Amino acid sequence: MPDTPLPEAARAAVLEVVDRLAARQPDVGVELARSASARFEPVDGVPEATHALLEGATRHSLDDIFDRLRRDCPPEHDGIPAEAVIYVRELAQRGVPTIWLRRAYQVAADEMVSVVFAEVEGLEASGDLKLQVFRHLARWLHTYADCASLLVADLHQTVLVDLAERHSSEVLAQVHLVMKGEEVDPEAFLAVTGHELAHTHLGVVLWLEDIGHGPDRTGLLREVAAEVAEAMACPEAPLTVQSGRSELLAWYTDDGCDPVRHEAAVRDVLDRRADVRLAIGSPGAGGEGFRRSMEQARSLRHLVRVAPSVPHRALFHSEAGVALVAMLAQDLPAARRWVGNTLGSLADDSETARRTRETLRVYLRTNSYVETAEQLQLHRNTVKYRLTKVAAERGRELTEGRLDLELALQACHVLGDIVLRRTPDAGASTR
Repeated sequence: MPDTPLPEAARAAVLEVVDRLAARQPDVGVELARSASARFEPVDGVPEATHALLEGATRHSLDDIFDRLRRDCPPEHDGIPAEAVIYVRELAQRGVPTIWLRRAYQVAADEMVSVVFAEVEGLEASGDLKLQVFRHLARWLHTYADCASLLVADLHQTVLVDLAERHSSEVLAQVHLVMKGEEVDPEAFLAVTGHELAHTHLGVVLWLEDIGHGPDRTGLLREVAAEVAEAMACPEAPLTVQSGRSELLAWYTDDGCDPVRHEAAVRDVLDRRADVRLAIGSPGAGGEGFRRSMEQARSLRHLVRVAPSVPHRALFHSEAGVALVAMLAQDLPAARRWVGNTLGSLADDSETARRTRETLRVYLRTNSYVETAEQLQLHRNTVKYRLTKVAAERGRELTEGRLDLELALQACHVLGDIVLRRTPDAGASTR
């Protein structure tokens, strides 16, 4: 918009165009509303009622435009009509994205410029005057639309944030009731969370290490949670609840979910997201399963808190021995003493002990020299030599006291060096 005022003749022509448009305002409003409304056709859940609201909002916007032009006001403004506010809130509640609203304003502005052009053409004036009037009105209308679309976008985003916070609070309230073991109406739970409480649930804790007082990273964790759902072939998106700036609780609802079967796929997700770790509970049905599976996942999360040297970035509660190891982690000094008494020199924090522990752990799981050699990529004779040496040092067969032996080895495997004994040559440890 130029700063210099319009000449008197051009100003009079602008008022004539405004009066002509105002005289047929209802028709103009409907035409603009329909053009803008067509932009919402691909969006699901936008009912006819919102189109009626759009017509009302458009009519009041036209009233504002005509009033400003008559008073020769600048197109920039700091508010939008109340009817437009109602319309924006309605679309936000329907989930219509902000970009669609901004696009609708631009479409309406383009359509209005076309209407203005036709009115200017009908003026009894010289071609130069018509051109001057049309340029003035076209610039004014596009500036008005730009300003209005920014205001609408800000309002839309504010409404979306309010709705998200309100929804999060409602979801959190329902989740807390289930986690406390209180009675929950399954239909109310479904209405708020979108998840069937009667189905099988899988609780997962996802977190980021060492972010300190950095920005909220739960957006990244939600992305990873969605990728994990895909990796486990879950048909629905997980129910997520934020539990900190760097921690997220997630529930996967699927009667066929099996984290062990998809363990490799889950670990592949974490390989692509090197800064994320997760703990997965065992599947459980109904409200009890919802609660128990998350408690299991959180027990593994606690395990990592007290034993930060845990080498694994994905912990599965259903993995053999992991649940008992999580219980051992509740008292690490006692766990360390018990591991030392059970394993003897195998509890040493050394590379030699580490190799032998892993060989023995895999063998006790497979009961096969051949399978152990294949898994560890060793020669069969190497496996047999190490196991024979362990039996000789123990002074008894590996089958004696096997339960304690397997659990102690699993504790070393999961907890890492925090339960091992320091030795003079510990500096050579792979730690």
